[in-house]
Parts: sequence; C-alpha cells; structure tokens
Amino acid sequence: MTADEIALVRGRYRERLEELLTPAQLALYDGYHRRLEAKIRAGDTTTTPMRPDEQSVFDLIADDSAAAGLRAQLDILTRVDMPPQ
Repeated sequence: MTADEIALVRGRYRERLEELLTPAQLALYDGYHRRLEAKIRAGDTTTTPMRPDEQSVFDLIADDSAAAGLRAQLDILTRVDMPPQ
C-alpha cells in the first residue's frame, strides 16, 4: 500500500459519492465529517451522533454496492480497525 494507492481509492470513493448524492446530501455528509474531525482535533472522545438527515445520507451510501465496496477498500488500505463489539 502506498500513499498513491490510498489517494486513488479515496478519489474514486469521492467521485462515487458525488454521483450518488445530491449537492445537499453531499453537504450533509461533509458537514458530519467536519464535526467529527473538529472533535478529534480537540481531543474530544465522546461520540458524535448523527442527525436523522445525516443518517439517511449514510444509509444511502451503505445501500450502494459501489460506494460500500470503495469504502471497504479504503478502510483496508488505511487499516481502520473496528473496535470489538
């Protein structure tokens, strides 16, 4: 895995999101990630709950096999581990 491979998959994932989502839905997706990143930068470890409108956007993404596949590939490349449930 190289930074170029990660960038390529990240770019493909973003392209798929832009095809799948309306501009308003994409704004909700990006807004949620901005809130999450701000909390991480602040050292806040509490959960970042999604609003219902954000959850519906994430549900659309999860239901799209192309987007879900790219997300899984990106997670593998960046070694995002899910905590035990």
